[in-house]
Amino acid sequence: MPFALTKPEKFQIQNIGDRIYAGLREDIMLLRLHPGEELNIKELSEKLEVSRSPVRDAVMRLAKEGLADVLPQKGTRVSRIDPHRVEEERFLRESLEVRLLDLFLKRCTPADLAQMEQLVEVQAQCLREARMADFLDKDEAFHSVFFHAADKQLCWELIENMSGHYRRARLMTLWDAQIVGCAIDEHKEMLRCIREADSRRLTHLEENHCRKINIQELDLFRQYPDYFIDRKERKE
Repeated sequence: MPFALTKPEKFQIQNIGDRIYAGLREDIMLLRLHPGEELNIKELSEKLEVSRSPVRDAVMRLAKEGLADVLPQKGTRVSRIDPHRVEEERFLRESLEVRLLDLFLKRCTPADLAQMEQLVEVQAQCLREARMADFLDKDEAFHSVFFHAADKQLCWELIENMSGHYRRARLMTLWDAQIVGCAIDEHKEMLRCIREADSRRLTHLEENHCRKINIQELDLFRQYPDYFIDRKERKE
């Protein structure tokens, strides 16, 4: 672990176990802790300057989310990205987001549209400054507006809590500047459809936007095979 782990004090959460969990989860989601990397309870507790018990509890919570693998007699590791799970998480997101677009268009306010326009501008700035993790955060914020405007916050929370593999794969795709630029262009086109209340075009854009990860993931697997579970290995 060559980097400094996220300190629990960063999070305004009273319970130390919850803070450790939040910090480790952030480090995994931002790929500071790489897929397949060992999670040594003793080393983690020393780095975080806490006892082993809350670290062990946090790791078990991560395992329940599919973000850590507890291997008998082999220790615990950050879970490698599972292509099948990426597809399931993507399918969940697309199914919910596409389904609510008509409702969003009926309820969207000028303030919602202004917020989305501002987020796209910030994304462009993140691209210029090569801040890809921040870019992805703004990307998520952009899409969350669909759910909040449609009063479907619970659906968005479900997506957030069930996207550990999809989000990590998405962050890796953003290492390609061309992909990032395309995402911004697609968001701008979505904004045009929202202004014109073009439901059919917006739905088409959203479907294609979500499904691009399927093609991009193939390139990622070839470039970073150690970060992914091989499909044959999964069947075994």
